[in-house]
Amino acid sequence: MRPSLRALPLLGLLACAPTAPPAPPAEAPPAQPTSAPPALSAAEAPALPPVADEEVDLSRFLAPLELRGTFVVRHLRTGRTLRHNPERARTRFTPASTFKIPNSLIALETGVVTGEDFALPWKRESDPPRDWWPKAFYKDQQTLRSAFRHSIVWYYRELARRIGPERMKQHLATFAYGNQDMSSGVDDFWLTGALTISAEEQIQFLQRLYEGKLGVSAHATDTLKRIMLLEETSSYRLSGKSGTDTSVPGNDLGWFVGFLERGDDAYVYAFNASGARIWKEFPPPKRAVLVRDMLKSLSLIPADAPVLPDPTP
Repeated sequence: MRPSLRALPLLGLLACAPTAPPAPPAEAPPAQPTSAPPALSAAEAPALPPVADEEVDLSRFLAPLELRGTFVVRHLRTGRTLRHNPERARTRFTPASTFKIPNSLIALETGVVTGEDFALPWKRESDPPRDWWPKAFYKDQQTLRSAFRHSIVWYYRELARRIGPERMKQHLATFAYGNQDMSSGVDDFWLTGALTISAEEQIQFLQRLYEGKLGVSAHATDTLKRIMLLEETSSYRLSGKSGTDTSVPGNDLGWFVGFLERGDDAYVYAFNASGARIWKEFPPPKRAVLVRDMLKSLSLIPADAPVLPDPTP
């Protein structure tokens, strides 16, 4: 019997605007939603056997697309981490629209945003339209949910202005997010190359986020997790966000990072790749499919899972 599939709108979670470590000790299962029984503490949980990290070869997915990339997946319960191209996984790149994950979290935690339905109007004078903007960017008003889904640059620049440089800097330090460089300005430092982060650091950040260890409220964390959800089936839930940087001619950068949940098991993953025509020929929807296929090849998503619906409108 084929598992049921509920496909969520993926465009913004997939769409993104182009822009100019040894395994940790085994931990208890990540905190469950408030409706579930509380997770065991580290002292109460049964001891887990030692686990070994592993280097995996996923070049068969990247070579046909002429991409140079890395993929890192960590099982949160055991800490076991799988890596394709470990050297690149340690290399920092501009986070681009994947920064909408911490940006959303900080806005929620500081009260700049009250929830996923918080709306902002588009102010054309401060954020004039650009030639590359897709149709969704021209809507006069966006909510946190729609802005995350469609990766609305002007919405997130306005959030960053309202957060302000001091509070933004404080949270980047608390999150240990990449190099924490905001030198190019509070409303575009994640777009210009000032801020950089590696796939390994994305994994560390996402693990702390998923496990509720970033020092922010449950409201902020739970709201962010809801808007990150991409796909839900009877056997797994996939959440994520893409990012694209086209600032280097002929060498685009594409990201896709997030969570995978299967029953009581949870994983965090980070993918990035460089190539000549990523924005045009390997856009976020195709990246989502590729990440899903790589997770299948690692037996983390069932091999017979339904085909991911085409999210392109």
